[in-house]
Amino acid sequence: MRVTRDRPTLAITGAILVSLGASVGIALWPAPPVTPVGPGARTGDRPGIADQQAAILAVEAYAAVFERPIFNRGRLPDPPPPSPPSSVPTLAPLRPSPDSLRDLRLVGIAISNGDRLALLRRENEDVVLRLRAGDMLGEWRVGSVDQAAVVFQADDQVFRIEFPKLPAQ
Repeated sequence: MRVTRDRPTLAITGAILVSLGASVGIALWPAPPVTPVGPGARTGDRPGIADQQAAILAVEAYAAVFERPIFNRGRLPDPPPPSPPSSVPTLAPLRPSPDSLRDLRLVGIAISNGDRLALLRRENEDVVLRLRAGDMLGEWRVGSVDQAAVVFQADDQVFRIEFPKLPAQ
């Protein structure tokens, strides 16, 4: 009688044997010894607060690296950031223009469990914007979304977009 084994069974058997061998090796392998760290440390001591403070002091020893960065030409410190010009012209803030909203078309409104979502599309784009009350579109904030329109607000301005009117038949 001839016994045949298919390849998946051999692969699974091999993986099981490798994992068993690895787990036995890990269980029998000794842990590395703890080496003493810091002044006055003895073998078997664990690092404590004093050792952490010593490590912080060691970082302070590298202050020269921060003062003379190795990647700067001539190892000179980074120059300070430029100061702003002393005479910056002050411009009056621009009022939001409704022109940025005029090419939007309301294509849908979804209302579910109190959540209201307006679906808008620009005239020459295929991207549909999904906006909720409180969302921002440029400098305009969505003030409200109801069953027939979405209202945008900016400062004291209000711009309302309604569903397009169907042509009379």
